[in-house]
Amino acid sequence: MRPLLEKDRSFAPLLYNDVLFRAVSVQTGGYGVCWGKNLEVADSLLYEQGEAVPLSLGDFRSFVENRVINTAEAAELLECSRQNIDDLVRRGKLRPVKATPKNKLFLKGEITQRKWH
Repeated sequence: MRPLLEKDRSFAPLLYNDVLFRAVSVQTGGYGVCWGKNLEVADSLLYEQGEAVPLSLGDFRSFVENRVINTAEAAELLECSRQNIDDLVRRGKLRPVKATPKNKLFLKGEITQRKWH
C-alpha cells in the first residue's frame, strides 16, 4: 500500500501516523477505502497494487462481529428510528450488505460515516 500512497502527497500524513492510517473505512459497496471525505483509493487501484492475503474463517468471523451491524444497531448509532433507517435505504442514502424483509445488515463504517454528514 505504501507505494500507492507515496504517489500522492495528500496521503503523506497517513504514511507517518499509524493511528491515522488505521482509521481507514471501506467505502459504500466496497468500491475502495477512504480516510474521511477527501482521501480515498479506488478498489481497482487496491487490486492492482495489492497482494493475496489468506483469510481464515476466524478472520472472517471477527470482521463480521466487529464491522457488520443490523438495523437496530444502525438506528442506535445514528440516533434515529428503524423507520428512518428504512427511509435512508429507500432513498439510496444507505446500502445494506444484506437485506431480508425483517432486517438489514450494514457495514459499520458506512453508518458512522453517515453520522458525520
